[in-house]
Amino acid sequence: MRQRLLLALLLLTLPVIPCFADTPDLKLDTALAGAERLDHQFIFCVEADRVSLPKKPDSDSGPIGQGDPVLPGASVDQAGIAYNRSERNFGTLRAVAPPTMVVLSTNPGDPNIYDGMPAGDSFVLLADSLTDSQWQAMTSAGGLGVGDLTDARQRDLFVAMLPYGKLKIAPWYANSLLYTEKDTRDLTSSIEETRIRILRKPMAMIMYDGKSGSQESEIPDADNTDRWKLVSPENWGGSKDTVFGVKVREELPNVPKVAEIDYNSAALNVPVDVTGLHTVADLVKAVALSTHIELYADARLEPAKLTILPPKQAAGAITTAGDLLQALAFCVTGTWRQVGPAFILTDDIAGIGTRAQQLFEFERHGDALRKDPLYDAGEDMLKRHSPNDIGWLGAPEAWTAKQMNGQYYAGKQASFIPSIDGPMGDLTPAQQSLVLRADKQFASDYSWQYKQEGNSPPGPKTRVELMAQIDVQLIVPTVIKPVETGVVVADSQLFQTRPDPHQYDNRGGAPQTYAQMADYLKQHPDILEQLRKRNPALVDRILNPPPVKPVDVRQSLATIAHRAVIVSAKSVAEAQAIVDQVKASGFNELWLMVFDKGKADVGASTLSKATALSGGKDVLDAAIEEGRKQGVDVYAGLNLLAWGSDPPKGTSDFTITGETSAQVWARENVYLANHDSNLEYEAGMIALDRPIDATSVYVNPFTPKVAEPLDDLIRNVAHHTGIKGMSGGRYRRQDTVPFIPSIPPAHSRWVSTKNSGLRSSGQRMSIPSTSSAPITIRDWPMSACRTSNTRTRS
Repeated sequence: MRQRLLLALLLLTLPVIPCFADTPDLKLDTALAGAERLDHQFIFCVEADRVSLPKKPDSDSGPIGQGDPVLPGASVDQAGIAYNRSERNFGTLRAVAPPTMVVLSTNPGDPNIYDGMPAGDSFVLLADSLTDSQWQAMTSAGGLGVGDLTDARQRDLFVAMLPYGKLKIAPWYANSLLYTEKDTRDLTSSIEETRIRILRKPMAMIMYDGKSGSQESEIPDADNTDRWKLVSPENWGGSKDTVFGVKVREELPNVPKVAEIDYNSAALNVPVDVTGLHTVADLVKAVALSTHIELYADARLEPAKLTILPPKQAAGAITTAGDLLQALAFCVTGTWRQVGPAFILTDDIAGIGTRAQQLFEFERHGDALRKDPLYDAGEDMLKRHSPNDIGWLGAPEAWTAKQMNGQYYAGKQASFIPSIDGPMGDLTPAQQSLVLRADKQFASDYSWQYKQEGNSPPGPKTRVELMAQIDVQLIVPTVIKPVETGVVVADSQLFQTRPDPHQYDNRGGAPQTYAQMADYLKQHPDILEQLRKRNPALVDRILNPPPVKPVDVRQSLATIAHRAVIVSAKSVAEAQAIVDQVKASGFNELWLMVFDKGKADVGASTLSKATALSGGKDVLDAAIEEGRKQGVDVYAGLNLLAWGSDPPKGTSDFTITGETSAQVWARENVYLANHDSNLEYEAGMIALDRPIDATSVYVNPFTPKVAEPLDDLIRNVAHHTGIKGMSGGRYRRQDTVPFIPSIPPAHSRWVSTKNSGLRSSGQRMSIPSTSSAPITIRDWPMSACRTSNTRTRS
């Protein structure tokens, strides 16, 4: 007892040792500077000056745990634990680094199209899965009980409609106030007692005296009482790391990443003086000078501050370039990527652009595949049910019998509910009341825009459009009013047919010619009536177009200085005949394709076909000779990099994602078949009824097997006396329109819309082969034909 008292008194007489953690926001660099170091070990850290002592967790992790105070003289390991750091030795370096690293997937695999499916899509599949009795229950006022969903798939689809599978609701204030977390209610335990129902819900579009309109779908009820809605996914916070069932972003324990530089090579086994190095840029430069290796750091990493503390016994202590580079990569959770002869410190071997493109293609592929079951469901719904099955359930804003007269048929059994378009004075009192509530909501939600545009409440003559959408609601026992799910779909989403790929022209959008538009309007009477109300003159012009006077293309071409045609020829005789046709058609330049799919029709180069020469001449010789007589300049066209389906081994070029052009085109054809509206290229939309030629692989012009034969070919072409020049572009189908149908299709080429004087909107040009007949363009598009005297040569 006496000994313990003496010890206590002795402790009271000792000076107080300051506790680093008592200092506000003490940083890691200060803690490391005060830590006990080993005799021959450097301490290495990046941006230690920005790392604060974390909050201590509830559980105790030992003598010193995360968030515990660090006394002077504590070990580096204890400081690392307190600051929640990961530590690893690299030679004489003790690296103190972040505990975790973020990894993006570079091989996501096959998408699960049902995982993360939008709530609206899940509802479409759920509706199609219902039996007739279940459908009748869901369209009734009482709704369909979740307990009445008879199979696992139906229940899974219902749960998929709930954000994160939770029945969590929040107030939907009529005055646009935002709810807080304390306002929400988690009713997940009541899912089994919940019922789902669908009904008609009007949406209002108000046009304010010709100004920009407002479209309101979240219109307060007539009694102005508060409603409830599901908490939307964006209100749950956090990021979504899973896409189509695949974890595309993961936070993993920090470990050294695979690098493309050999840390153990002799070139990196040299000492580096770290004295006076303050930033990542300083260190990279010092190592580069010591090793004579080209090294760079990502520009975002260069200014990061270094903490390099010498060993306890600094005399004779050295660290090598390889250890420094490895420790640096570990501390920034990155790696060294090789680009040519240089090495770059960056996030990963695969660049962020490559990984972003891979994930973009993965999502795009999933979106394309997801359309198939939705089209199947929509077509099945057309056969089994009708939009007329979905009622208003007593809503006073229901369409009148007169307003329903505009309905049209989208399928054999399905009649879509029409929209109402006209002055507000033509609406029923209940509908007018709904429009005024929509106006009030718009004025509240967008008060700045409302005031700036000088809007005022709509009057009897204000143009209004009402649309009857399908609203999905949940009836929950403990909630007075039905809960809005946020799922509001149009008839065309629930009852839909697979798009006809032959319906549209090559722009993939609305019909382009009067004939196409007339057919479209006849199939859609409601659109015809709406268009007739807005622009009767246009409707009359579409349905009764004036006769089109034939256009003499030769006369139009005469005003253009350079009028070029791209054609290929199979023989010397054919090349001569082509020049005659080109001259007769009003053109003054022939761009003769002499190299395509890796084979040349000229000379005796290493790429020439065996049949290139005939009687000492090739097709280019014949065309030049005939062109000299006819006054037609001849250029050689070379499709330089598309070398057919089987290019020499090791010559294929690759995209940023490591695919050949043939693999890319094959995937694009999948998107094409699924009517992907995002499929766009330099020359516009590809015709939906024309799959892309996926047989020709692009080669890498920097490989000797490509560069040397091309040099030989170009020299050969250049030695043709009288040639005016060469075009080394790429010729893709969507860039062109057909020319000269009298030449067999197997080797006819196209008039380029990029390089020729005459441009069209993708329509075929019918050009007779005889010079006496007038040259006409039939079924010309509504958009005007443009001419230009510019050309592109390379």
